Amino acid sequence: MLGYCGSLSSSLLSSQALVPLEAHSDEGTSRHYDSKKSGIYNPSSELTDKLVSFLVRQGLPFSHGAIVSTDAPYRETSSWLKRRQQKGIIAVDMEMSAILAFSTFYGLKAAGLFLVSDELFSDQWPEVSQSQDLKTATLNYFLPLIEDEEY
Repeated sequence: MLGYCGSLSSSLLSSQALVPLEAHSDEGTSRHYDSKKSGIYNPSSELTDKLVSFLVRQGLPFSHGAIVSTDAPYRETSSWLKRRQQKGIIAVDMEMSAILAFSTFYGLKAAGLFLVSDELFSDQWPEVSQSQDLKTATLNYFLPLIEDEEY
């Protein structure tokens, strides 16, 4: 999966890349595919390793860590943010946990690469989703993966 995310950590800034190592569910789809009701899902280690190797070969820097998926955009309150930060979650998106829950249920492999399009970790919420840096990062990270015949 290629997508955009919001950063919950000052260590992950606009236009930087994130490879999620786990996804926490704060959305409504995952529970339909999770018999254990754990709410935490892991990407395929094989695909994640392959993605990381690709990024290293391309000389593209990235971070890795936990992401939380929510289906309530722009509802990240300060208390919500603090609870997620206390769990070590560094980013938010809208679908990674659902994709991983679905993939696990059906025995499929999935992994993700995200670019930070919003910074939610401070009292201000700078608008960066239309920045030239993010457009350049999109071309540098996503386009080589899309064009690579191996993927």
